[in-house]
Amino acid sequence: MKRHYIITIFFSLFLLTGASAQTLKAYVKGAQEAFDKKDYYSAYNFLRIAHEIEPNNTLHTYNLAEAARYYAAFTMAEKYYAEVDSSAKAADFPATNYWLANVKERLGKYQEALDLYQIYLSEHSGEDEELSEEAQKHIDICTWALVEIENADTLLTLEHLGPEVNTTFSEFGAYATIENEDSLLYYSSLRFLGKNDVALPEKPYAKILVSKNDSIGVVDTLINDQNFHTSHTTFNEAKDRVYYTICDYLNGIDIRCDIYYRDIVDGEFGLAQKLPDPINVDGYTNTQPHIGYDPASDREVLYFVSDRPGGKGKLDIWYSYISGPDSFTTPENLDTINSPGNDMSPFYHRKSETLYLSSNGHLGFGGLDVYSVAYNGGQWDTLVNLGSPINSSLDDAFYILDEKGMTGYFSSNRLGSMYLSPEDEACCFDIYHFEKPPLKDRIILVRTFETYKGANPQPLMGVQVTMVQVPDGEPEIREDYLTNEYYYALDRDLMFNVSGTKKGYLPAGRTFNSSDNPDADTLIIDLFLDIDKIEVFLFSKIYFDNDEPGPSTADRTEARYLETYDKYLERKETFITEASKGMAGAAKDYAVEAIDGFFTDSIPKGRRELNILMHILEQYLNDGKQVAIYLKGYASPLASEEYNLRLGKRRISSIQNEFKVFEGGILWKYMETGDLVVAEKSFGEELAPKTISDDKKKPQLSIYSPEASEERRVEIVEIKY
Repeated sequence: MKRHYIITIFFSLFLLTGASAQTLKAYVKGAQEAFDKKDYYSAYNFLRIAHEIEPNNTLHTYNLAEAARYYAAFTMAEKYYAEVDSSAKAADFPATNYWLANVKERLGKYQEALDLYQIYLSEHSGEDEELSEEAQKHIDICTWALVEIENADTLLTLEHLGPEVNTTFSEFGAYATIENEDSLLYYSSLRFLGKNDVALPEKPYAKILVSKNDSIGVVDTLINDQNFHTSHTTFNEAKDRVYYTICDYLNGIDIRCDIYYRDIVDGEFGLAQKLPDPINVDGYTNTQPHIGYDPASDREVLYFVSDRPGGKGKLDIWYSYISGPDSFTTPENLDTINSPGNDMSPFYHRKSETLYLSSNGHLGFGGLDVYSVAYNGGQWDTLVNLGSPINSSLDDAFYILDEKGMTGYFSSNRLGSMYLSPEDEACCFDIYHFEKPPLKDRIILVRTFETYKGANPQPLMGVQVTMVQVPDGEPEIREDYLTNEYYYALDRDLMFNVSGTKKGYLPAGRTFNSSDNPDADTLIIDLFLDIDKIEVFLFSKIYFDNDEPGPSTADRTEARYLETYDKYLERKETFITEASKGMAGAAKDYAVEAIDGFFTDSIPKGRRELNILMHILEQYLNDGKQVAIYLKGYASPLASEEYNLRLGKRRISSIQNEFKVFEGGILWKYMETGDLVVAEKSFGEELAPKTISDDKKKPQLSIYSPEASEERRVEIVEIKY
C-alpha cells in the first residue's frame, strides 16, 4: 500500500497552509526538516515553492528531484533531474545521471535508463562504489526488462475497475467469493478519515468494503473496527472463518498491525479474536493473512507477512500450519523464496499448487512485481516473474486467481491509475481485473540449470534447447544468452522430447507428455546440465582486430581482451565495405556473407567460450584440481616477423589479464598459488598460410579479408590437470 504517501499528504497540506508567507530560507528549512522526518511529500512541496522563487538554483532543483523520487512522483523527478543534468553546474552533482536513469526505469523507459546507467559508469565508475555496483545491476535489469516486454502476454486482458470500486485513494487486497449465487468482492480502501487525538488533523484509515455483483463497494459494518485500520480479508476453505488485519498508528506516519479472525455462524460474523503468540509478535507488524493448503500433510496453512526478527529482509512471508480451530504451529520463514527486500501479499492457488507473491527483491520490472512458485513434491520450485502486462515498472501486488485459474484481480499504482495527486502521478493502488484466454495449446516452460558435484543448481543461460515431437517431428531449436527460460505452446496430449546442449556441459534431455500435470497452467520442464571435461575447449579461438592490442613493440600489455572486443565488433560495417570494395555479383555476395558470418558467429563465439571456460575452471580449482592452459598467439603476415611474434605474445597477455580479473578476481588467487597456470607460446606469422597477403598497399586482402581476420587470434592448444 502507498499508505505513507496518503498520510503525509494530509499532514503536509496542514503544514503548507501555514507556510504560504514564509521566505525562501524558511521553505528550504522546512524541506530539510521534512526530509529528516521522512515526510517526502512536504519536502517536495516546500522545495517546489523554493524552485519557483529561485528556478536557477541547481542545489534546490536537485533536492526537489530527490524529494520527488522519494515521494514516488517519478514523472516530476525525471523533469527536475533532467533540469540539473542540463544546467551549467551539472558536474557538481555526479549522481544525477544515475538517479535520472533510476526514475526513467521506474517509468518503464528502460532503453533510456540503460543508456544513462552506461553513461554514469563511463564517467563516474568507482567514485561511489555502491552506486557503481547498483548501476551495473540495473543495467542487467533494464536489459532483461526490454526482452521481457517484447514477450508480453498480448492475449491476457486487463480491466481497471471503475469508480464503483476504485477511488483516488488506495484500494487493495481483493478477495473474490460466491455467496448465495451472488458474486462478492471484498477489498480494502484507505479512504476514510478519523482522529484519535483532537489536537492533530484527521488521518486516513483503511476499511473493508464489499462489492456485490460489480456494484458500488459498501463498508462492511460487521467486520470493521471504527477506531483502527481494518483490511486484508481471507477465508478458510470451509468459509466458516475470516482472517483479517487490524492496524493502528504508532505516531503520525508509522503503523503496526496484528492478525485477527472471526468465526462465521449462519452467515454472521462472530466476535473479533486476536491470533495468539507467536503468530502475532508484540512490537512487530503481522499482516496480510492468507489461507493456503499443504497437500502433503492435508492441512490448511496460514501465510502472512511480518517484519519480525529472523527474516531475510524487510517484510518477509511466514507460514504456520493450522492444526485445529485455535491451534497453530510455530511460524516459519519462507526462506527459500524471501529476498533481502520486501516480500508480501501471499496467495496460494490450490488447484495448481502454486504460491503467488509480490516482491521488490528479485529480478523484475521495477518496484513490486508479482511472482509465482510451484509446490512440487514437498519443495518450492524456482520463482517465476509473471511478466507483462501483470507487472509494470511501478508497484504490482495482491494478486489472486479464481478456482479455475482463468481470471483474477491484483492492485497496481501503474500509470493510468486514479492518483490522489494527479499532477504528480504519485499514489495510489487501484484494483485491476484480468482474464486469461481459453487454453487451446499447452504452455510449456523449459528451464536450464548448471550442476556440479551435488552443488545447488544454478540458472544456466545460453543453452541450445531442442524441442521435437516424438517420434519423428520437426525439431524447434532455440538459444538465448539472456535467460534460462524457454516457453513453448504445444498441442495437448502428445509426446515430446526436449534436450539442452552447451559447450562445456554434458547434454541433458527429457521425454514428456504435453498434458502432464494437467492442473497447472504451465508445465515446467527442468534440464540439469552437468559440467563436462574442460578438454572440450581445446582449439577454441579468440579473435582480435588488426594490430590489437597495440600498436606496440612490447611483449606484454596491460590491456584486457574484453577492452578490445566491443571496438572490434563496431567495425563490422567497415570490414564489409573494405573487403567487398570493387567487387560485384557473386564475388561481392560471398565476401559480404563471409565477413558478416565472422562478426556474427566467430568473434562472439570466441568470447563466450572463453567466459564459459573461466567459469568452469573456477569449479575445478575450487574442487582442489590444478590446471594448466597453454595458448598460441597468431597474427596475419602484414608486419615483420619479429613484430608479429611480439603481437602474438601481447594477445596472449591480454587473455591472461582477463583470467586475472574474471568475476572480481576469483581465478587470480589460484594463479598466484600456481594451481592455475596460463602459459604462453607465440608463433606470430610463421604459421600463417602463404596465401594470405602481407602487402600493406592492399588492405582489402591483408587486413579486411576473411582469411586475414581468421589469423588474428589466440588459440587454446593444450589443457592439463
